[in-house]
Amino acid sequence: MSENQFDGKAAIVTGGTRGIGKAIVLELARRGANVAFNYSKSADEAEVLRAEVEKLGVKAIAAKCDVANTEAAAEFVGQVEEEFGTVDYLVNNAGITRHVDPANERGRLGRRYRYKSQGRVEFLKPS
Repeated sequence: MSENQFDGKAAIVTGGTRGIGKAIVLELARRGANVAFNYSKSADEAEVLRAEVEKLGVKAIAAKCDVANTEAAAEFVGQVEEEFGTVDYLVNNAGITRHVDPANERGRLGRRYRYKSQGRVEFLKPS
């Protein structure tokens, strides 16, 4: 694969400040993509990552966004389209990782499922 195979492209990575999401953000940036990512709580981590991405010579957007919320997701996508001109790629990585006992924690388990699935749905809706 070409080192700059994503030159001029724009990507959104949900849940991009930690773990796999962060690695994806950095790899896309290394390959030339402008990258937008959301976070829910880690504003400091997001700012550090945004600066790291921009040092690679591409644009970066770090936005606090609940991707399971229709209006918030639409606003985030709009911000990315305004800044980057387009959205070429979407990486749905956001999710909640908590160990729960389904027999005793149905409410929390249901919230986890809704977050992981609903977040994907909100980004896949047509603009």
